[in-house]
Amino acid sequence: MRLHAKASVTGTALVGLILAGCAQGPTKEEMTDAVPLSADQIEAAVVGNTLYQTGYSSDTKWEWAGYFAPDGTGRGKAWWPGGKKTGTADYEITSDDRWCHEWDNFWDEGNRNCFQVYREGDELHFLSDDAENETFTVKEGNAYDL
Repeated sequence: MRLHAKASVTGTALVGLILAGCAQGPTKEEMTDAVPLSADQIEAAVVGNTLYQTGYSSDTKWEWAGYFAPDGTGRGKAWWPGGKKTGTADYEITSDDRWCHEWDNFWDEGNRNCFQVYREGDELHFLSDDAENETFTVKEGNAYDL
């Protein structure tokens, strides 16, 4: 199991709001069919695959995809009409079954955040201690040629 790795993902002010919790997924209570993942299961689900998310900020549709390579690096992009951005983060899959990350830019205000990860079908829910959560669809391999 990989406990420490680096990831690169994309970002903008728009996506910063998304990744800072403005694109809320369901609460833990609403995830009736979701199964908590172990550290090994988190690694198996994320590493070598793409996480994808879409939503709206005001009337603007945005999309985000991040590929997390087996060598511990990741590449990603966020895009919307008229723009896209990139950023980097350190991430860790901890021995207590949590995904943690710290962005090098304004996302999460530079704080390290950790999440319990739940699987529900082909979606992963990342739920933090302060009830912020994100939902991503898992796409096999490097689905967006990142």
